[in-house]
Amino acid sequence: MGELIISNVDERTLRALEKSAKAEGKPLQDWLRRKLELEAARVDASLDSRPTPEEVRRRVETADRIRAMTPRPLDIDSTDLIRADRDGR
Repeated sequence: MGELIISNVDERTLRALEKSAKAEGKPLQDWLRRKLELEAARVDASLDSRPTPEEVRRRVETADRIRAMTPRPLDIDSTDLIRADRDGR
């Protein structure tokens, strides 16, 4: 197992962590180890859910196909359309 040493922890922070560990009936070191394990598992899970480069390529190709099917914007100024509609009332 590796070892982790954290220096220069603010006293207020340390007291708060000790209080949380005590509330769960655990020594601070055990409590912190569990918190670190949970965070590491969360990070691993988020990394596993990232798309592979092949999936990214397929998604980009799909987006490009959809974009190609989408009509291009008209060269009409919407201000003119609004004025024409308003003047026609």
